[in-house]
Amino acid sequence: MAQQSQGHQEELRKRVMQYALDEFLANGIRNVKMDDIAARLQISKRTLYEMFEDKENLLLESIRFQHEVNRRKIENIASQTDNPLEVFALVFNMKMEEVHKVSPQFISDAKRYSSILHGFEEESKKRNADMHQFFDICVEQGLFRTDINYALIMRLLDLTSRSMMENEFYKEFPMSEIVYTMYDTFFRSICTQKGLEILDRSISRKGKFSQNVKQ
Repeated sequence: MAQQSQGHQEELRKRVMQYALDEFLANGIRNVKMDDIAARLQISKRTLYEMFEDKENLLLESIRFQHEVNRRKIENIASQTDNPLEVFALVFNMKMEEVHKVSPQFISDAKRYSSILHGFEEESKKRNADMHQFFDICVEQGLFRTDINYALIMRLLDLTSRSMMENEFYKEFPMSEIVYTMYDTFFRSICTQKGLEILDRSISRKGKFSQNVKQ
């Protein structure tokens, strides 16, 4: 009986985090109230605050939860093919679907939370470590050029991403357009002809730009 109750609490916690994160991403952090979350999910405010001490804690746990969900998705994607560039394309397509949910207000609000920025920074470090291995494998398989300094490429890509956030490009262009343009242009520049053929058949561009992509 205790296990059943614990399982129910865990499922409720996941449901709250998923709903809350969707609301944060779509409407911004400041515009989402704990009372509104409790009312929408038809749970008491007491129950919500027993699970999460405040809105910042709920936001942080929701982001961590989504990172874990994404890691499991990526592991599943990686099990479907031995080709690293095909894995990248599938993961990129998944990320493009997610970035369409991100509003400029969420990005502006998130910059005010040091705990959130720290979480993004830690996730970025893990991703960069994986990217170095990814580059090595793609070069070995003839998918990426051999005449490129990939350590430098990683630094340039990181600096470009930071600069765009600091200069608030997301207020002028949709995040989906920023992410697609940066990564598609970047990866095409380092691909061999073999690599380009894989990207052309594997990368999709969701939303309003999908008509520009070979399907």
